[in-house]
Amino acid sequence: MVFGALKFIHVVSVIVWVGGIITMTLLNMRLARVREAGAQAALAQFGGFMGRAVFLPAAGLTFLAGLATGLSAGFQLNSLWIIWGFAVIVLSMLLTNGVMRPIGARIGALASSGQQAQVPALQSRLLWLSVLNIVLLLSAVWVMIAKPALG
Repeated sequence: MVFGALKFIHVVSVIVWVGGIITMTLLNMRLARVREAGAQAALAQFGGFMGRAVFLPAAGLTFLAGLATGLSAGFQLNSLWIIWGFAVIVLSMLLTNGVMRPIGARIGALASSGQQAQVPALQSRLLWLSVLNIVLLLSAVWVMIAKPALG
């Protein structure tokens, strides 16, 4: 019963986190083509909010619920698939908070002030970083399902 509840919380938090990241990436891709300053500024502000209010808590809950699920099931925490999952959580949080968030804030500031010249290059950089983040996150989803082991 406890294992099932913890696993449910873990899976739902992953859905919110990964699904939200994919959705924000698709929205950013669409707005990069439109090049409408007001919409770009609004999405940058909304992306910052989503990062702080939704994605960061979902990532933290993913970690905590995953750890609790593993402990309650008696999984070896030094298993490759568990280490990979923890590493991806840390890498994704560093990438989004340390690199992507400042780029998104810069896009929002430039779009709000009408200085559009640098926005396309920043959007391109943000898109590639977002794709990298999605690949990392989906690799963790695959590893959690396949549970590969060394040797």
